[in-house]
Amino acid sequence: MLTSSGSDVLKENNNNNGSTSNLNHLSSPSANKDKEEQSFFTFNLAILKAEILWTLDLIETDFSMNSVNKSIPLFQEMFTDSEIAKNMKLGSTKASYIHLA
Repeated sequence: MLTSSGSDVLKENNNNNGSTSNLNHLSSPSANKDKEEQSFFTFNLAILKAEILWTLDLIETDFSMNSVNKSIPLFQEMFTDSEIAKNMKLGSTKASYIHLA
């Protein structure tokens, strides 16, 4: 079962499943001119959703955040045809930040 904050995030992004979102509207106008900085804020919602769901599952099952360091490479090996698994960049530090959000 997802926590309320986790399910709220997923509900907000459900209509954009698999699409790319851009957070440039959160940065200053001068930052928007720099393409390199813009690309930093671009992400795939399907990948973000997978990372959030996996983090929430780790929390609910009392797994260590360090276990994510082995599970993501395992997912990439198991699901070689999945672009989502292939592009997940979730480590213990990022999982901890997701947990705190």
